[in-house]
Amino acid sequence: MIQYTCQLAFDSDLPAELEKIYEFFNVVLSYGHLPNQFDNLSLVVVVVCNGMNKKNLFGICQKIMRNLLGTHLGFACLRTLMHIIEDQTNYTEPALIRGAVYFLVHSLWGDFHTKKATLSPNTVLPAFKNLLENEQIASPCIFLEICNGIHMFLMSVINPTKNANKLLQRRPSLMPEDLPEITEIVTEWTWNLVLDVCHNLVYSMIVKEDELKDNKELVSMIQLLIEALKDLLSQVLSVNDFAENEQMSNDYVSLLLLMNEDFISRLFDIIQRGINYLSSESILKLISYRFKYITENLTVIPNRDWFSELDHLMTDFFSQSNLSTDIRKQFLLQMQQFLSTNSSYISSDAFFSKVAKNHFSSSPNQNRSSEIGISFLLYFVKELNVPENLAQIIALFIKASI
Repeated sequence: MIQYTCQLAFDSDLPAELEKIYEFFNVVLSYGHLPNQFDNLSLVVVVVCNGMNKKNLFGICQKIMRNLLGTHLGFACLRTLMHIIEDQTNYTEPALIRGAVYFLVHSLWGDFHTKKATLSPNTVLPAFKNLLENEQIASPCIFLEICNGIHMFLMSVINPTKNANKLLQRRPSLMPEDLPEITEIVTEWTWNLVLDVCHNLVYSMIVKEDELKDNKELVSMIQLLIEALKDLLSQVLSVNDFAENEQMSNDYVSLLLLMNEDFISRLFDIIQRGINYLSSESILKLISYRFKYITENLTVIPNRDWFSELDHLMTDFFSQSNLSTDIRKQFLLQMQQFLSTNSSYISSDAFFSKVAKNHFSSSPNQNRSSEIGISFLLYFVKELNVPENLAQIIALFIKASI
């Protein structure tokens, strides 16, 4: 009976007929008449994954999948979903892959989660990463579902209470014990996988900007993702404050402490890659986080090439012509304050010769850059001691006045 009904679903293109077929599935599963063979289960899962792409079938497909995951076949169902996204023979069917990704995401971090059937993110995230890296299947709809999943994960970390309340509002029947427990499933390896996926998402948006920029739903989700990464960064940099806050659980603090220096550097780099998707307010916060991090680690990591880090900042927040004049000026003000505070570690002469002069003299729009940074250059006039550097400052002033 199940095989016959699945074949009807595959063959039919009539909306009214398909609705009846899926309603039949829902009734059958609701009354416990479950597939008794793995092949039958696989057919049902494929039918549901394909159906969720159709607007008129989306709601009923959610009900069917919830019912399946709540039974003794729940884990087998998740393994079937994993097989779908790992088997490259399915890569010619983006609707099938999208449905499988959607249900995996919501079983991990959404209102489909149940203690009866769950997978580790460490199992699912590598498969998501492979989907993003495979040109055959990589598409806006796949990007969207994976991006939404990572955003759900990040929100469960950044604000677990708010996230839990949101899930309970979406599905009042969800038992509190079935809510995702991030402290049980997140490891250092998980964080590395999450950053790998985030990097691929942001990189794809940059490389395929012309193709994806008109996809408003995807652009909006990428913006939410990068904002969430920025909020996560804020919490990571304040982990010592959290440790002293008695209202923060030890498990949550331990979760943040899993993020080492390499993780923080990667997190900064990913957010800065997606700077065009941040609001002006968020960009200014990111700048302040960056200077705070460098200041706190100048003596802790003395062998690090901090001049290279500062040069990177000058490129991202000053030399980029698509940033507003106000942001570029605010950045230079913070850079000036940073140099004044840390003059015993980073001399003005060394910074000017190794970093600053390159971003004025070789700027694509050097006159405009010098004009914006006029007060910054004046700061160096008072601080520089090397005659050669002073001569270069004078040359920059001349260029700015032409």
